[in-house]
Amino acid sequence: MSENKFDKSIDIISKEVPSSEIININLRYEELKYKESELNLKNLAESVKQSEYDSEKLRLKNKDLQQNITLRKKFAWLILFFVAVWVVSVFGITILAGKYILCFENNVLITILTTTTINIIALLIIVVNYLFPKNDQ
Repeated sequence: MSENKFDKSIDIISKEVPSSEIININLRYEELKYKESELNLKNLAESVKQSEYDSEKLRLKNKDLQQNITLRKKFAWLILFFVAVWVVSVFGITILAGKYILCFENNVLITILTTTTINIIALLIIVVNYLFPKNDQ
């Protein structure tokens, strides 16, 4: 029974609306569907471009972090070597002064030992702060 009503309503519509207009409506509908698919493709292309940009950005950030790690290791070893040489040379000066091979006044030896201690502590603090920054950037 409902099919009969449907068929009747289609017959009424087709009698009232000319077939050329129905064709135009169908063409317009297809055109809108095509434009919608074009928009979807453009949005998808933009999304892919953004993903590629984000991927490249992360790759460069990782490369930068890797370079930082390598440089930090290198400079940590260089500073450690410098501090070791400094300590050994001050230790040698102290021993030589104690055996009276080098003649320094007591004030000079105290100054050498004090500045060496301060330099060692300062360099170690600098290295530790550089290797282990307090805030993530």
